[in-house]
Amino acid sequence: MIARWHRVVAGLGLALAGALLSGCHAQGTFDVLSEDRIAVDLFVSGADVNCPNSADALKLTVTTTIDQYGDEVCHVTGETQATYFSPFGITVSPAAEYLVLQINLSGGRDSWPSSDIDIRFPGKVMDASLGAVSDNVVRITDLEALTQGSGLHAVGLRSAGPPQWLVASLAGAGAGIVLTLIVGLVVVLVRRPRRDPLAPLEDVAFSGPDAEKATPLHKPLTVVAPVEHVPAASTGPPRTPPEDTSWFARPPSSGDQRAG
Repeated sequence: MIARWHRVVAGLGLALAGALLSGCHAQGTFDVLSEDRIAVDLFVSGADVNCPNSADALKLTVTTTIDQYGDEVCHVTGETQATYFSPFGITVSPAAEYLVLQINLSGGRDSWPSSDIDIRFPGKVMDASLGAVSDNVVRITDLEALTQGSGLHAVGLRSAGPPQWLVASLAGAGAGIVLTLIVGLVVVLVRRPRRDPLAPLEDVAFSGPDAEKATPLHKPLTVVAPVEHVPAASTGPPRTPPEDTSWFARPPSSGDQRAG
């Protein structure tokens, strides 16, 4: 059993040391898909590159090409189990809504190649002790830093978008606001004064502290009758109308003649 484990470690060491750590430049992506799965797409190029024939222990594919300068280029690709990287100090562990990546590579090398490697999480990176963070990516440009101290400690969301607990909290708050508005509307409608639909609007009675401030919707109309001008009464005995002496005047009555 111990001999078998040593063979596995030796195979991993051959793949990583030959393809990823010996060369002039390493670039590509290292995707943390979940707590169990990792996807790799890396190019390692340079005069000192020694590409392994395969990386069976890591379950990855290694393709060797020659660049324009005549140097070997190792292209390491594939999706594999996260536990295969544990012997090299690369582990992934879950923590509620997050994935925690810890990289602490073994030292013992005099020099490390330059690098431009993007470590990507499914969701936004919340914290990283090394590298440059942009959204869901931690960019590593110094492999030697991964061998010093505690190496890289990065935390990212296990899925795109906000954490589920935050979505649930916002949904609960929104439901509470809507319920409050509905209850308030019902209370206003219940407390609204009722009136006879046939009664005039000014008969609506107001009660409570707002009664004095209430103003009738329609003020009662006051009908004012026109005043007829009555001349002042004359004083003294009645006056005899003047006698009509015109040609067409009626003759005086007999009573008038007797009176004359």
